[in-house]
Amino acid sequence: MAGQLSLGNGLHLPQKSPGTTGPVTRGLRQRTIRFHAALCAIGLFPTVLRLTGVADAGPSAEVLGWSLWAPGAGYAMLGGWGIAAFIANLLLFRLAVFIWMMSGFMIVPLLVWIAPSLLAVGLADGPPDGLGQGIVVLSALGFWALQEVQRRRDVTQIALRKKERERSVPAMAQQLDAWSLQSPRPDAAHRELDPESLQAARYLFDLALQPVGSFDGFTRIDNIQGAALRYQLNWISYGLAQLQHAYTPNFHGYLNVAQRYAIESLTAPEVCSYWKWQYAASKFQWEPDPIATDNVMLTGWSLPALTVYAANTGDLRYQQDGALKFRPFANKDAVFAHDAGSFVRVINRNFDANALCLYPCEPFWTFPICNIFAMCGLMPYDRLNGTEHFESSYALFMQRLDEEFTAADWEISALTSSLTGLHRFSRTNPILQQPTRAVISYIANAFNPAVARRSYALLRDEMISLKDGRVELSTPWAKEIDLGNYRKSPAYTLAGIAQAAAEQGDEEMRVAALATADDLLEREASDDRLSYQKASNSANVKLAAARWSRRNDWRDVIANGPRPHAVTGPKLTNCSYPDVLVGKAVSDGKGLNLVLYNGAAPGPQRLTIENLVPSASYRVNDGAELHRADESGHLLLSIPLDGRTPVLISRAGG
Repeated sequence: MAGQLSLGNGLHLPQKSPGTTGPVTRGLRQRTIRFHAALCAIGLFPTVLRLTGVADAGPSAEVLGWSLWAPGAGYAMLGGWGIAAFIANLLLFRLAVFIWMMSGFMIVPLLVWIAPSLLAVGLADGPPDGLGQGIVVLSALGFWALQEVQRRRDVTQIALRKKERERSVPAMAQQLDAWSLQSPRPDAAHRELDPESLQAARYLFDLALQPVGSFDGFTRIDNIQGAALRYQLNWISYGLAQLQHAYTPNFHGYLNVAQRYAIESLTAPEVCSYWKWQYAASKFQWEPDPIATDNVMLTGWSLPALTVYAANTGDLRYQQDGALKFRPFANKDAVFAHDAGSFVRVINRNFDANALCLYPCEPFWTFPICNIFAMCGLMPYDRLNGTEHFESSYALFMQRLDEEFTAADWEISALTSSLTGLHRFSRTNPILQQPTRAVISYIANAFNPAVARRSYALLRDEMISLKDGRVELSTPWAKEIDLGNYRKSPAYTLAGIAQAAAEQGDEEMRVAALATADDLLEREASDDRLSYQKASNSANVKLAAARWSRRNDWRDVIANGPRPHAVTGPKLTNCSYPDVLVGKAVSDGKGLNLVLYNGAAPGPQRLTIENLVPSASYRVNDGAELHRADESGHLLLSIPLDGRTPVLISRAGG
């Protein structure tokens, strides 16, 4: 197709001219330049008045004016040691901007700018130093010159990468199609968790079957970046949702309880209290409600957990007004009531209000990944409620994602400054490039398979390869960082690769990533569950989920919803954990097909089956004994478990 890149499998992507920013981001950058120019003009005014003989505002006013030019510029006006202090403060300001980018605390760079200015004003006792003035002017002009040089350099590099990728990416995408066909998607009716996947699932259940708001076994470092509890809880939600959708749609019981734990624990102060401080330190407003404002890193990430749970189970409790009571204070009774509907309204309001459409995580910093999760959450909500929130947002969302966040070489930036639009703050960070490609390959597949395929083709073509059944990186494994606990470890990287490969149908890569994890990581010393020591909780959860994930599983759970009879057919609703492990639970609308394992000693276990025909008789494994459902359609059974135990419950007489 003219002007489009073919990715095979009927997928096409629009071509773009080389560039580094879109029209909205360019507008933000130009606004920042004009604002800085205005500050410089205002700052120069007292000195101009003195030099022209119109008036003498005094040394303090002149130093204050020059302080508007750059952070710490007032020091340079003092001459001598002040010039060295100015240069040191510029370096400190660079660190402060990084802290702002990572934490959302805009107050940090502001303080690094304002505090030295006030100190220099207090020390001023004469006219500004001439050398200091020259250095400040050159520094300010040099900053913008460097921005332009870097922009032009990036345009050149992007154009070169675009040409190379136009040759390599379609070929890789075609190869991915072939690999997907070689590893066909398993028949939904026959999918069954193997014993190792059940061991991995126990890691999630052990975390999620504790009282809501308790976090034993979780990574506890900070609540801002990748180690935050909300991310750990959401990864648990996604993993269990995919497990239920693909393998055990007719098992509710403790699987539902575990998912409700992951959702309801989001409301705990340990999880959501961060926002009031982050918002106050950046927007300088007091807003303790963690859902009411930007914060797509909570609303966007968590909405799929709420809406997929409702779709998979038919349990609509989180659709009810005010179902979730967020408690952002540990020592106060204040609560903020929200539900799936209020999440959707906040997301749509932010999409509409932000010029970039995609809206910020940390105040003034927009991460595409968080917004892609938000779009994923809208799809099940619309399917359940007969609304069109996803459709109404999709066209503008994809336009902004393409124009503002995607370079002409098809690289999606990890983040963009929604306040300044400054290019050097919005460039793709090499440290985040690999995990960004991996997670977009996984989650964007739900609503735009072309973007997801392109992202995985870039990952597969340029960053990862296979050798002797193991994954090799283009960089040393020793340099990898586990984004869930900030330690040097390949755990999170391998988890992301395994999940992306599974969703894209690259089964050989998925298996290799899990095998490489066994090579490079140390398994927990347990015969009951599978996890890795020193890996973050998020990495362990993602690695576990990758064991049962297959091609298009995330797309199915988000875009297509549960299989027929998952909600209306007979289902296993009660059994004891960990005594009963469920490897399969599928209904044809009349009976129930189970595969169970004993998680403890072999022996009989009690099961509760629901949604049967009231007072009807049922057989177990075509046995002669009849079991009669009660008037509510409930049936209690005692089933002996010893290893893999198939249990087929069918109505007597058909």
